[in-house]
Amino acid sequence: MSYLQLFWRWTQAQRTPLLWSLGGLVLSFATLGLPGFASYAPAEQLFVWAGDGALLDAIQGDSLWPILISAGFLQALLITPAHCLLQRWRPGLPRWPHVLGVAMGVWLTSIVCTCMMLLAAAGA
Repeated sequence: MSYLQLFWRWTQAQRTPLLWSLGGLVLSFATLGLPGFASYAPAEQLFVWAGDGALLDAIQGDSLWPILISAGFLQALLITPAHCLLQRWRPGLPRWPHVLGVAMGVWLTSIVCTCMMLLAAAGA
């Protein structure tokens, strides 16, 4: 029972980032992964800059939607852990630099994961 009480206190303390995560999940679900484009476009550009743009041609157009939806959900799910990690790492950080740090951390992590999903989809 004490575990549930600890979990409830943690949930109350992290209410704002949990609501942002929930809002991101709803947005990703309602728009069929539209937020995934925020990580897909930079990931695609990284492939082009690395000279591996031909790998992306091997991916069928219909195979991109699961990647976009997964990236959108990943971004939404990473909000709360990124917030907690940054809060633990820099507890005295003002509000807006904290928000920017969480957003950049989520975005960069999502780009790396999208690159890995694109490699898997291309069969490389």
